[in-house]
Amino acid sequence: MMEEPVKSDTMAGLPVRSYADLPSRTFTTLGRTLSSVLDVGRELLARRRASQPASQSSAAYLMSLCKDLLDHRGEASGLALASEVATGYQKLPAAQRTDFFTGLATEFDVDSAAVLEAVENYRADSCIENLWAINRAVEAPRQKLFRRINMAPEGTRTLVAMRGHLLEMMKSNAALRGVDSDLKHLFISWFNKGFWNCGASIGLHRRSCWKNYQL
Repeated sequence: MMEEPVKSDTMAGLPVRSYADLPSRTFTTLGRTLSSVLDVGRELLARRRASQPASQSSAAYLMSLCKDLLDHRGEASGLALASEVATGYQKLPAAQRTDFFTGLATEFDVDSAAVLEAVENYRADSCIENLWAINRAVEAPRQKLFRRINMAPEGTRTLVAMRGHLLEMMKSNAALRGVDSDLKHLFISWFNKGFWNCGASIGLHRRSCWKNYQL
């Protein structure tokens, strides 16, 4: 029996290109476009907050931003709000982190009643729709929050920093394991080999991030 020839990394005679092969001007154009969208979003948010007090570096204020982001619908203003949350965490005093993560653990957790109801519905009728309902019920709202934070230009860096802080804090606070588990789950789906190869081409520092990314 003849052996099947080994396939090369080409398709129809054309080389397969990676993100690293793209010209630098492509990323420059994308960066400018993203910056323009952020500027528009910030203007929209500024108009809505004209009568609100200035931002505060506190866990309570950051939690309020997170709730706004979770319920937000506008694309440009949503991107700007995600950037505010990321920047707000970066500026959050270390003494406030426990309160912030505790808020994520309690106020953005799974609804136990909804999970039990979904399970009972599946027990009564094991259709695919009821199975999907269980999947939705067991996903904590903070996972959606983390996805939205990740939309910001500095979102991924901020989430990796959060994980680093969580790994240290969980040594004395086991109640934060749920928050860490959700971040870990998302990192597994995001940070694959392709992500790191692309990340290297746009300036992500894999070595410095790896410790906080550990799964």
